[in-house]
Amino acid sequence: WSSGMNWTETLHTLDLAGLRTVLESPAGSARDSRRALDRERMHVTRSTRREFIDGLRVQNAVRTLERLPAVGESFHIVMAGNFDSFDLTPAVLDLAAPATIKELNLSTLGLNEKNTTTLLGLLDAGQVERCTFICSVYFRSVEDGGRIFETLHRELTRRGHHCCAIRSHAKVTLMELSDGRCLTWESSANLRSCRNIEQAVLTNDRELLEFHRRWMMEVMRHE
Repeated sequence: WSSGMNWTETLHTLDLAGLRTVLESPAGSARDSRRALDRERMHVTRSTRREFIDGLRVQNAVRTLERLPAVGESFHIVMAGNFDSFDLTPAVLDLAAPATIKELNLSTLGLNEKNTTTLLGLLDAGQVERCTFICSVYFRSVEDGGRIFETLHRELTRRGHHCCAIRSHAKVTLMELSDGRCLTWESSANLRSCRNIEQAVLTNDRELLEFHRRWMMEVMRHE
């Protein structure tokens, strides 16, 4: 710039209209998923019993579940990040045997290849009868996540189940067992591997399961 001229006088205006979106999602998907939930939701439960489990020092936090919670009971768990949250699903099947999972509803940021294979195996073996899967549009937008999502979406829909990616960060697993037990896993952890301390609550309560299932079905119908 010329002597005595302020450098700000030479700056050009940036045309924002010409900028391209970095992470694109299908038209309307971001708006639609939020519009489906027209208000915040809350479920109030008066648990008859609560049990607190510290799994920080165990090799696999899932193994701290020596039994499944009774009706109205909640297990509050702290994990050290040395297991995948998805491992809870086959662990519940082991503890509930010979019962199977009539319906499995999953909501998470993302899933990894190992757990994708495990989920499809449980469906093919008849241990899970019906399944719905919700993940984040962010997970679908990244290279590895997009590849895993496309595989999961293709294989679930081919088997008659439902799978979608929306603007969601909710991490909830619902397991309605064939013997009538209704288990809800609410956790800070995703269903893929993690190396952080995470907290979770496992509750046996039909009303809580149906509360979460309602909003999951609402956003999936809106896709």
